[in-house]
Amino acid sequence: MLSPGSCLGPYEIQSPLGSGGMGQVYRALDTRSRQGVALKIIGGPQGQAGERLARFQQEARTLAAIKHPALPALYEWDTEGATPYIAMELLEGETLHERMLRGALPPDEAMDLAHQLALGLAATHERGIIHRDLKPENLFITTEGRLKILDFGLSKALPTHLDEHTLIQRPETSHPTQVGTVMGTVGYMAPEQVRGWEVDSRADLFVCGILLYEMLFGRRAFSGDSSVETLNAILKEEPPLRATSPGPYSPELIALLKHCLEKNPADRIPTATQLASRLEAIQRKGVALRGLARLLPGRAGWVALALATGALGLAAGHHWTHQDPPVLKRLTFRQGLIRNARLSPDGQEVLYSAAWSGGPLVIYSTRPDSPESRTLELPEGDLLGLSRSGELAIAMGSRPIQSWMWRGTLAVVPLAGGAPRALMERVIAADWGPGGSELLVVRNLEGRTRIEFPSGHPIAESSGWISHPRVSPRGDRVAYLEHPVSGDDAGYPVVVDRQGNRRVLTESWPSIQGLAWKGDEVWFTAAEHGVARGLYAVGSGTPRLILKVPAPLTLHDISLDGRRVLLAKEVMRTGIQSLRPGADRERELSWLDWSLVQDLSADGSTLIFNEQGEGSGAAYDIYLRRTDGSPAVRLAKGAYPILSPDGRQVAAVAVGVPRRIQILPTGTGDARTLPDSGLETFHRLRWFPDGKRLLVQANRAGEGTRLFAVPLDGGPAEPLTPPGHQIFGQPISPDGRHIVTRVGEQEDRILSLDNGQSQAILGLLPTERVVRWTPDGKGLWAVDLHEMPCPVHRLDLATGTRKKLLEISPEDLAGMTVSNFLLTPDARGYAYAYRRVLSELYLYEGLR
Repeated sequence: MLSPGSCLGPYEIQSPLGSGGMGQVYRALDTRSRQGVALKIIGGPQGQAGERLARFQQEARTLAAIKHPALPALYEWDTEGATPYIAMELLEGETLHERMLRGALPPDEAMDLAHQLALGLAATHERGIIHRDLKPENLFITTEGRLKILDFGLSKALPTHLDEHTLIQRPETSHPTQVGTVMGTVGYMAPEQVRGWEVDSRADLFVCGILLYEMLFGRRAFSGDSSVETLNAILKEEPPLRATSPGPYSPELIALLKHCLEKNPADRIPTATQLASRLEAIQRKGVALRGLARLLPGRAGWVALALATGALGLAAGHHWTHQDPPVLKRLTFRQGLIRNARLSPDGQEVLYSAAWSGGPLVIYSTRPDSPESRTLELPEGDLLGLSRSGELAIAMGSRPIQSWMWRGTLAVVPLAGGAPRALMERVIAADWGPGGSELLVVRNLEGRTRIEFPSGHPIAESSGWISHPRVSPRGDRVAYLEHPVSGDDAGYPVVVDRQGNRRVLTESWPSIQGLAWKGDEVWFTAAEHGVARGLYAVGSGTPRLILKVPAPLTLHDISLDGRRVLLAKEVMRTGIQSLRPGADRERELSWLDWSLVQDLSADGSTLIFNEQGEGSGAAYDIYLRRTDGSPAVRLAKGAYPILSPDGRQVAAVAVGVPRRIQILPTGTGDARTLPDSGLETFHRLRWFPDGKRLLVQANRAGEGTRLFAVPLDGGPAEPLTPPGHQIFGQPISPDGRHIVTRVGEQEDRILSLDNGQSQAILGLLPTERVVRWTPDGKGLWAVDLHEMPCPVHRLDLATGTRKKLLEISPEDLAGMTVSNFLLTPDARGYAYAYRRVLSELYLYEGLR
């Protein structure tokens, strides 16, 4: 035992938290950051030291490799003298075992915890890790209602998911489990575990069923007078579902429990992702009152349902009183994009930045009692924040640097008038602290996005991008949206305090934009599917839906008293324009509502694109379409599709877990999937000119994004660059010996695959992106998508001479941005993706 005040490494012991077969856990203080941690060390009989050490290391490697809200964060693992230790997130709350000592859980709480458990297991299973020792003692419920999965000491790595680069050891190099060895806890094991057979992720799902049963009914699913009888019950008996199903639980929930508790793994629910999806669907329908209504069919059922609902309302302290519907007022009436909007401290004035009718981004002011907006006498730019004392934070010269992300020079200026005072360049977002003297800023530095609050003091960062940061009313926390993939607005809301302690509030959403505080709640706008964002609120539990309309919403601000909510309703579309070689005008080739062009054949006759909006159910469907306007042909589901040099195949990233590269025929033939190359978080694919390899921008476990060559014959992925390299356009030279890469925010450079040397590109402007090489390999085509019209130039590699080829200029520029510009090698044909966002600003009163 360690005594309070003693130190282990940089950690000062404060008090014991618990002990078990593996060792002891202490509350400790990191003397470097002054942050509280949970410190776990090995203990127990000396004869089992080797096995305990192996399991201890297995747990550390698992937590290091898998970062998810349902797993405690790992800060460090090391050895001090002869004592190994793990420093991890300090959790406040109780175990599920302690919670269930008070009886069955309310249905909504049980379902929420089961849903969080399924999501956490989906993340571990995706990385090839099965827990094998799920039980109430190993599940922790924080004071905020978040579930944490503990003790991965018995976890097992599946060999089909891992390679020599993975942080978690292969089974043969860690503590191997022989067939016939029983691993787990009596009462919380799958039948195949009881028999000592080889197990996979479905064993964890069986135990999920056991745990959900126990939470709902307040008793064990399988029990006996002895361990042997309990194990026999798992093998041969069924839990008493039929006798209890005429209670408050719906047939859908009972069916799901039975599906989890199938004795044969092949008959069981196959994945944790599917389990989470079904739990979520049942939660939406309601798990308790539906069952009650079914007991009393017809009118009597509805009477019983009303009485039960009334009883619940009275028990919660609510009365059946009339509530007026929300009142809304439209504030803007022009066509274009609204970037940001804020309410004045008294709530009587609205400030917003907008680009109307394809014009520049300008800051305006309006009042709810007037349909007119006036232009503020400020430079062109974006509104970032408005302090309680009436001082503006603006981004002068703000321009899009990626889809959704804009950047400019941060300046401050009094709302009453005066000249802006420039403070900082390359700022993405900003907000004021409640006192009006501290500024929060978000900057993109060295390929990572960072929050500083106050300016100069980093508290959070992301390898993707960060949007909509807002300081809490008390100034002690910051809420923001984290988007893991650059250029994609999928993500989740996060709260971080001034010390950098971070808490993810919800799981990821396919589209999430807009956030504000209302008291201690965080309100945000997000979409469950596609881009039709609704308004949600979240505190310490499950997010609740506040408002949904048949259009995407973006939350901009909430008044200090919480009565007024500023929302933009948006019409959004991503489409395709193409100029076929020999044609005299562009053709609209969009298919559904979110057509994102990915590749164009060398002769300009064929497009490959993704559909991932409402029309396709956000399914990442791959389509092929001729540029003569022929109907599109759906090939498969997949992301980042790219056409082979001969036009006969498409390479894409298969949607699902684990993600693999698939090769699809454009005509007749069979699709095939390449062997697992150990890569994950794919970003882009490109074909080498010989058609035998793919250039892939991806990650390996524990590493940053880099470029790999992946052979189509099933060979291993070959790293071509250090971490940090990205590709855009068609970066491979005609001879396949050079590629154009970008590192972080630096300029594009030419990298030799022969010797690894890189060189600058003469004549390339900082705002330009390389589209592709000229056919002779002596020049590059480059486009500037930050301007409108977008100019395309030919650059001579030897001299840096620039020659303008053409301009891309859509007829209607309102709310328009251009991306994914593709060009044929001879520059006679092209295609590009455009995004159009048309915004209307509304003021709502009465939203709760």
